[in-house]
Amino acid sequence: MNRLKRYRELIQNELEDIRGVARVYYQPPENLRLKYPCIIYTYDGSRNTKYGSNKPYVEWPSYNVTIIDSDPESDIPDRFLKLMRRGNFVTFERLFTLDNLNHWTYNVIWGKGLVKDIFEEE
Repeated sequence: MNRLKRYRELIQNELEDIRGVARVYYQPPENLRLKYPCIIYTYDGSRNTKYGSNKPYVEWPSYNVTIIDSDPESDIPDRFLKLMRRGNFVTFERLFTLDNLNHWTYNVIWGKGLVKDIFEEE
């Protein structure tokens, strides 16, 4: 199994542990009927690389994460941020409402919280 797929599986498991989230979707097809509240995340194609001795020694994938909930005062974004503060790099992008659903968007570089798990498997 490639490293990126292992990261994604660990990320999926972490997101599914957030209380109050009905479903977690990874790059869902447009025709899928979503169940709310939910989290959608997509790989943005970039990796944050750390170097040592002029050589890359670890890469962390970057994902776009969207939390969708009908409640404008949802505490799911707070739970998400609390989970992400365990060694990841999070940037809040924006909050918008579409079809009476609130969307909180973030960019997340999954970091040291998962690196140990990935490299211990190799």
